[in-house]
Amino acid sequence: MKRTILTILLLFTFKFTLISEQFPSLKDAKVNSNLQGFVWVNPGKYQMGSDYAEWFESNNKKLNENQKHDEFLHHVEISHGFWMQKHEVTQKQYRELMGYLTKQMSGKEDDQLPIVDISHEEAAYFCDLLNKKNPDITINGVNYIYRLPTEAEWEYCCRAGEVAYRAKNIQQLGWCQENSERIIKPIMQKKPNAWGLYDMLGNAGEWCYDWYGEYPSKPVVDPIGVTDLLNKSKFLDEKLWPAAKIADIPVDLLPQKVWRGGNCWFDENSLSYSTRQSSIWISRSFLVGFRIVIAKEIVGPGNKNK
Repeated sequence: MKRTILTILLLFTFKFTLISEQFPSLKDAKVNSNLQGFVWVNPGKYQMGSDYAEWFESNNKKLNENQKHDEFLHHVEISHGFWMQKHEVTQKQYRELMGYLTKQMSGKEDDQLPIVDISHEEAAYFCDLLNKKNPDITINGVNYIYRLPTEAEWEYCCRAGEVAYRAKNIQQLGWCQENSERIIKPIMQKKPNAWGLYDMLGNAGEWCYDWYGEYPSKPVVDPIGVTDLLNKSKFLDEKLWPAAKIADIPVDLLPQKVWRGGNCWFDENSLSYSTRQSSIWISRSFLVGFRIVIAKEIVGPGNKNK
């Protein structure tokens, strides 16, 4: 009996040690006190995208126009752990750091509403300012920065271990056309997903780090989206494309950034884990905001946070 109890205690102690190593504490890091409220996400593997068969089955054998060929199902490994913000960046958080608010869908200020009408460029700049104010986030000898989540990190967190095409209880998890009156709602009013993350589907869309492009056909580790656009300076040189003339350029010739999660104008059948959207990086929408991660710096071409 004593040996059995000792064995149980040893197993419990070993398990606790593993957990404490997997969940490093933010208390030891110099992080912005206004942005507390992050969930630690362990590294892992999953199937990103969707299967054509799922599209037909979930839509009574009719292909949903929102589901595109670029949702090619492929294997992804997230090799690093990171912190994902529990909810979208709020008006209060944005105003306190940036000193201003953009025009909001509701037409009013509300500290608990997610900030929207934000371009990808502005969301990335928000992260840059956080990094300037908190330059040394080092935990257990590892350096972290504030940035937007990659598209692969975002879907990994949205699924939270789910393998189905979409959640069965979508109206309990998010605000959609059927339950929102097409109005952005305050954060954290719906149930969180299995990993404790709120409003991953519906309400406001969320910018991701990546340039938009088709998925790879082979397994990948820590993908960061299309990178060849970053080497084409003609796409990104503002001197070649003054803002006044961008509207004259066909949208399909402009590089676009990914945003995920749909929004409150999407019907519940369109809010899937894998649905992708994209917009020009300097464009704004009253239905798109963002949330941030505290993660390892992305190593690759282009600006590290953009």
